[in-house]
Amino acid sequence: MRILRTLSWALLVLGCSNSPATSPPDMAMLPPPPPPALLQACTDAIADVYTLPAGLPAYDSTHRGDVIRCAYDKYLSAAEINKQMSAYGYTGATLPSGAWLFRIAYRTERIAAAGGTAVPEGTSSGILLVPDHPRAGGPLVVFAHASVGIAPPCAPSQLDLVAAVAGDDHRGAVLGLAGYGWLLMVPDYAGFGYGDAPGWSLAEDEAHGVLDSTRAAKQLVPALPSQVVFVGHSQGGHAALSAQSYAKSYGMQGELIGVAAYAPLWLSAYAWAGIIDPLAMFKTSDSGYAIMYTLDYFYSHGEVYDGPGGGLAMIQPAKRDAVRSFLMGQCSPNPPPGVDISTLGAAPSDFFEPSFISSIGGCGTGFGSCDDATAMTWTARFVADRPHIDPSGPPVLIFDGGKDSNFPPARAQCMFDKIAADLALTPSPTTTIRTCFDADAQHFDIMRRDVDYANQWIAARAGIGPEPMACAPFPTGLTCQTPPPNL
Repeated sequence: MRILRTLSWALLVLGCSNSPATSPPDMAMLPPPPPPALLQACTDAIADVYTLPAGLPAYDSTHRGDVIRCAYDKYLSAAEINKQMSAYGYTGATLPSGAWLFRIAYRTERIAAAGGTAVPEGTSSGILLVPDHPRAGGPLVVFAHASVGIAPPCAPSQLDLVAAVAGDDHRGAVLGLAGYGWLLMVPDYAGFGYGDAPGWSLAEDEAHGVLDSTRAAKQLVPALPSQVVFVGHSQGGHAALSAQSYAKSYGMQGELIGVAAYAPLWLSAYAWAGIIDPLAMFKTSDSGYAIMYTLDYFYSHGEVYDGPGGGLAMIQPAKRDAVRSFLMGQCSPNPPPGVDISTLGAAPSDFFEPSFISSIGGCGTGFGSCDDATAMTWTARFVADRPHIDPSGPPVLIFDGGKDSNFPPARAQCMFDKIAADLALTPSPTTTIRTCFDADAQHFDIMRRDVDYANQWIAARAGIGPEPMACAPFPTGLTCQTPPPNL
């Protein structure tokens, strides 16, 4: 009987019903329904998801998205999801669906090291949320998360989705999408644990993890939807837009029909060079977050491009242990008590190598020649981290907030200028960009505030719902705020 019950739930969940999503009955007094049957047995222990299995076949591109771990975690009822969304500050419409939560790990592809051609494999953990009241005809939605730090424990799949944390946008976004009834994949990106380093804001590396999550879904979900939508916030907006750029060349499972980016980190990576230039006068006492993300950028890129140890090559030898301890000892945006970046020094010049600052600092502020070998290596990486938007891709929605101190409107204007310039390189681009502006949104609450709009926009892209009401457009007449090179 249990097998029959499980299969019946699977048929309901995976889209064989043509009925619209409706509010489920009150199941508070009933045991949770058994999880649906997936195409692979999900019998791993949760802890084992974060440990590589032995005896995997040699990697090549045919193994992109291979699921190597799967563990069933728990069932979240619609009532529980709505309760937690209220705790996260969500004020939108009641969400109709519950979901079963699976934790998974899948194989993906990193990028070739500097000067090499061999493409190493990587592993991404993540979660799969299967709705109990799916939207008939709905797409697979992939949610790309914001910055979380780069230490192994920071992988977002390890978080409890129903443990309310004030200001937590990640969990509110995930539950807001899953509770609407979408089949949802949430990759961690490659490198969190498994002996590797993640590539923070490394466009191609992030894109591979997002694109291969669609292949992983194909290995797990019977009757997988043929359409796919990418949604991302902050760093995840960068990952989603990067995946849009690489989707045709790298490939994916299904047809990409839309990309929604909320407060995306689609800004010039030259900025990270500018932050370490003494002329910019950044101090750990008042610009700790900016400097922390600068360390994330250079450390992770050095490890991925230049191999183990490359992430500290630009750090003064006497400070390398302290920098590594800092990066491995906190998960942003909420570092634990006692983790203080000012212990590294008063300014970036106290821990970055003077020769590294001399080579690339002026590349970001516009006062350097940027013509030595180090500068040319890193400026090529800066440019690669904002690839051209595919001019013949699916529609793109970009949401920005008026109270976003990370990317205030004048700074976000640089992003729109760059996208417009990219699309203008093609005589007749067909990719459309819709901009929405939430005047009261901050950086860390925009997705939670506006996930309702994302859900309606996704439904319209899939042809199963009307277009959402017109949103407030991004303000006109702004000038890109002190643009570094490459806007």
